[in-house]
Amino acid sequence: VIVEDCLSVLLNLLKNNTSNQSYFRESSFIRRLVDCFELNSIGDKHWSTQKGTNVHLLLQVIRILVSPTNSNQNIVACQRTVSQCGLLHRLCVMLTLTSIPADVLAETINTIGDIIRGNTDNQQFFGSVMNSTGDVQQPILLSLLYTMITAEKQSFPLRISILYCFQCYLYKNDYGKSMIIQTLLPQTENVTNQYTFGHLLIIGFLSKDTVASWCSSIALAHLIADNQHFKEAILKVVLAVDQSQSGTKSLMEISIDLLENVYL
Repeated sequence: VIVEDCLSVLLNLLKNNTSNQSYFRESSFIRRLVDCFELNSIGDKHWSTQKGTNVHLLLQVIRILVSPTNSNQNIVACQRTVSQCGLLHRLCVMLTLTSIPADVLAETINTIGDIIRGNTDNQQFFGSVMNSTGDVQQPILLSLLYTMITAEKQSFPLRISILYCFQCYLYKNDYGKSMIIQTLLPQTENVTNQYTFGHLLIIGFLSKDTVASWCSSIALAHLIADNQHFKEAILKVVLAVDQSQSGTKSLMEISIDLLENVYL
């Protein structure tokens, strides 16, 4: 409880206070947060309510430092420090653990989103983080997207946090957008039985699960936002609607069909 009270006071001192945030960063206090996310601690199979509350507050401290509402200078400086001291890496490790409570996991994903938002180096780092816990090693971002789209039984806040993190990954990240756009276009290589970002987004877009469909629609919108080239590229996306060779429709045509069905 004492830790909770101290973290609550710290949050109040940092919130909307640029000078306090700068002092916190320049005094190397961000680096001290790394020890709070050691694997020995966050890897516990059983989390007490108090521990969950404390970790929540720690994550909120980090989010306040990199909040989009801060000055750009302060955001960039804090994002750089969080990455350089290894804190971003520690948070990414949390995404691969199965023992993390859903609410803490959702806040962790939101925190990572704020850390990488608009920061090229952090976005590239996050895009390179691999999830090795399954049968096939794959990018952690792809694993998160899979959860957002296919895990109907997961909590709504968790799925929305993944959408937010995905948006942050795309924000001012033309390289990341281009990479994902390519997975939507016809492929010459055989990628049978392999999920891609594009494959998952289309599955979600056409899903009868309203949350998956809505999240995928928002993700696709952010994928092409403010970029004429990407908007033109997505018009080339075609999908099979039956077994015949001629049974294809563009993503735009399918979108119109879906809208017409909604209002029938």
